[in-house]
Amino acid sequence: MNYQQTSIRHSALGWVKKSIDDNLSEIKADIKLYIEEDNPPLLDSIKERLGVIRGVLMMVEHYGAAMLAEEMLSLCEFISEHKKDKSDQSLEVLLRAVLQLPDYLEHIQSGNRDIPIAILPLLNDIRAVRNQDLFSEKLLFLPDLSMHSDGAEAESIDARSNQASKMLAKKLRPIYQYGLVNIIQEKSIEDNLRRLEKVCETLEERSFSEQVARIWWIIGALLESISRQQLELGVSIKSLLAKVDALFRVILIIGEGGLLQRQPVDLIKNFLFYIAQPECDGPKTQAIKTAYRLEQFLPSEASRSKVLDNIASPNQALLKTVAEAMKVDIETVKSTLEVYVNGDLSNLDLLKDVPKELHIISDTLAMIGLGQQRQLIESQILSVKTILDGDFTGSEEKLLSMAAELL
Repeated sequence: MNYQQTSIRHSALGWVKKSIDDNLSEIKADIKLYIEEDNPPLLDSIKERLGVIRGVLMMVEHYGAAMLAEEMLSLCEFISEHKKDKSDQSLEVLLRAVLQLPDYLEHIQSGNRDIPIAILPLLNDIRAVRNQDLFSEKLLFLPDLSMHSDGAEAESIDARSNQASKMLAKKLRPIYQYGLVNIIQEKSIEDNLRRLEKVCETLEERSFSEQVARIWWIIGALLESISRQQLELGVSIKSLLAKVDALFRVILIIGEGGLLQRQPVDLIKNFLFYIAQPECDGPKTQAIKTAYRLEQFLPSEASRSKVLDNIASPNQALLKTVAEAMKVDIETVKSTLEVYVNGDLSNLDLLKDVPKELHIISDTLAMIGLGQQRQLIESQILSVKTILDGDFTGSEEKLLSMAAELL
């Protein structure tokens, strides 16, 4: 994108900014009224206004901001469907998003690129309250996790050690759960963070495998950063800490050897993403940043700002990195489409995972500011969903076209 195109888009945003701000003010008032009165029709009004904002942002081609509006709309629908009460965190996150969207638009108006990496913590919180994958699980943060390969060292844990790990997990899990519940409810947070840190330190010290010990080391480092107030204890972080309970469950059922063969790579990646933030500099965190070379995969805030502010369009190095990262996902989708087209078109089970796989690609493109390319993928998602809903008209042509576009 050249300077003239960027200037036109910034001017277009200026023309519609007041309308967006007015709608956001109405949404803010409706949310507060909904919290007070629990009036469901107010949610319909909020959804309608968010739809308008998203449409306007799409029209002026600010796709990153439009994605935030889209996530807010999905959150509003989630609240409506699940009838969340006024104390639920989803309403708090929605209100925070309403307050932050104008700031993000002003950030763009001041000459910065429309790249949603700047609002990643907010986007992750929106995803977390809807029980969706976090954006840090996607393809933008790519640390080397080869040391956590499944099945490695499994034979080194004998039956006696495996049983000992089960007993230790049985003893420590209630302590972890007690501390976690209090943290989620924001009761004695400092004391309960120390409680969780102690549990993780004990599990790290008494693990029989280096790889499993590393998992507890990583979790402990995140807790260290929260205790040092270097990470905000938001919805995303609480969600990650809650997912640790699944590790206890695995050990209780099949022991440490079972966890070693089923290492939670996505969970590890999410923990490392937050540990990698430049604000985090505790002893454990620094050691992990060095061990996993995290600064190589997530540069400092100053470096990121300099890169994002100075490029007029994604450079070739960045595009190459993203292309390599998405290669597996694209190949998976292409292969699925080819099998479906060349087989029985009534076998819709082959396509059921395609929308989710395409969403991963779409989210990644949005994160680096490739909004137009993201729109192409989003249109493909709609096409697949149409086919899954039973509309077979021209489906073979559509899928062949989609495969060609992915190439």
